[in-house]
Amino acid sequence: MLTDSIRNQTKQIFQNIEILLEIISKNKFDTIKGWFKTWKHFYYLVHSLDKNFIGPSNYDESEFHMKNSDIMNLDDNNILTKMKLILA
Repeated sequence: MLTDSIRNQTKQIFQNIEILLEIISKNKFDTIKGWFKTWKHFYYLVHSLDKNFIGPSNYDESEFHMKNSDIMNLDDNNILTKMKLILA
């Protein structure tokens, strides 16, 4: 069934995110990869998934959301640690 396929694919996506978070060391979380800080890639991914699963019109930002953190190509002074992202 389609719903089973979506459920399995969604589960796999989140397992892959967990694996990536585990293998990237704490001291590399603030390095530049693909023109942006590694933490920003993760935040953008998690934020986008969260927002789209809930629905953009019903979405409230999380407590730790920093203004413009979800804009990938905006170079700002925000910093999100690996631990803070994991605990969120």
